[in-house]
This record gives sequence, C-alpha cells and structure tokens, in this order.
Amino acid sequence: MSFYIYLPWDGSSHYFKDNTTSNFKVKLPEILKLNSRLMEIALVEVINFPVCDLTSSSVSRSESSNYIVKNKFRQQEEGKLYNAFIRCDVIQPQIYGSSFMNLLRILSINSHEPSKHLSFESPFYIPIDRKEMNSIQIQICDETGSCLKLQSSSLDKFTLVLHVRERRKNRI
Repeated sequence: MSFYIYLPWDGSSHYFKDNTTSNFKVKLPEILKLNSRLMEIALVEVINFPVCDLTSSSVSRSESSNYIVKNKFRQQEEGKLYNAFIRCDVIQPQIYGSSFMNLLRILSINSHEPSKHLSFESPFYIPIDRKEMNSIQIQICDETGSCLKLQSSSLDKFTLVLHVRERRKNRI
C-alpha cells in the first residue's frame, strides 16, 4: 500500500480556526486505519514555500515581495540560508542533537530566492506512530522550536505533499 497526502496550510481552517502557515492541522476526509509498525511517511514535495528573511521583528512585505520573519534567538543577514524544521505529530520522534523531536525534514531556505517547488529525489521516510489518523498537524519552526511567522498568498497556496508507504524490510 502506498498513497500521497496533500496538506494545504489552510485546508481545514473551518475545523481548526487557529491554523497559521507555520502551525496547521489538516482534517483527513476519513479515518486512516494503519498498521503503525509497518508504515512510514516522508515529505516528498513543498509547493509555494514563502520567501523569508530573518531580519525584522514583524511579518511584512518588502518592495521586492520578500517576506520578513523574526527569529527571536538568532538574526541572520539578508540573502543567507536558514533552516526550517518541519515537524509532524504522526511520526516517531527522531534524535536531533541531544534531544528527541518529531522531525520530518529540515529545509535549507534561501531568504531571497523563491522556493516555488521543492521536490526530494531521496525522501527521508520516518515510521508512523499511530494506528489511526484522522488529522495531521505540521509545525514549521526554527532550531529552538519557535514557529516561524510565514505568510502565503491566496494565489500561491502553500502545500506540503507527504508519501505514505509500507516500511521497507532492509532498513539500517
């Protein structure tokens, strides 16, 4: 069994009123019954990830239509790479440094180049820790765990694409 799940950030805003582009929950059309010991999930595509800077204390649009984002623990120069930690509530925690986190993937984002479409040839599959899923929550954070303040245009809907499959037998 293998299938894709498309998660537009605002796909369930009528169910989850507090959804933001960096912390959102999507209600699935039906409860998925899985054998969690045999299933894994990966982020395979990112569509319309907002362009971001980490140099201002508020979210706003600059003249060049870049988005400005505050990272309260670290500021970086314009045009540099920063890491966006994609966290997901349905996976087993992964080791990150000296702690565990439900980390799906780390994206290196250039603050001045649009990331309209990111596709991963070698997705990182993470074991699912649920037997049933009726929703999936995504958080896009900095390395401290603080959610990034992102904006998404209604014309360019920010969407994550996940692939669910049976676990491979030859895992290292």
